[in-house]
Amino acid sequence: MAVTDLSWWRLKPWRNLFAGLFEGHLYRPFLRDVHHLEVTGHAGPRHLFAGWVMSRLDLPRSVVHLGDAEHLSVKLVASHEGRRGRFEVERKGDERVIDASVEIDDGPSFQQKVQIGEEWPSRSLADALGHMGHNQTYEAALEAALGLLR
Repeated sequence: MAVTDLSWWRLKPWRNLFAGLFEGHLYRPFLRDVHHLEVTGHAGPRHLFAGWVMSRLDLPRSVVHLGDAEHLSVKLVASHEGRRGRFEVERKGDERVIDASVEIDDGPSFQQKVQIGEEWPSRSLADALGHMGHNQTYEAALEAALGLLR
């Protein structure tokens, strides 16, 4: 029997935006020295998102901090060559917008806004139904998420 997790597919815009913050040679090196990952939101999505980041970056539990909030918010703090970088993806209030930003001490910054359309829940459902079955990335994220509950 094929199984899927709708929450995983609803998190796709956040995953894409967050991963996109590290594209290119300027920001990617910060992934080697992560000090702090804070994920807030409802319990299921925040654990699953944090598990995804932990599994992709091989982060220890000690750097991961979870909190309750109305919408998902992700903040990662890391260092590279003596400079601190802050990488954030969040949805504020009732706005149907996801904000993504990067701030590097004495370095470049980046900001992006992505509109979440009204069709987003139905698109997530369509994605979930179209991708039923074995997904190694999801399974690793789920395993790490379960570790956060222990």
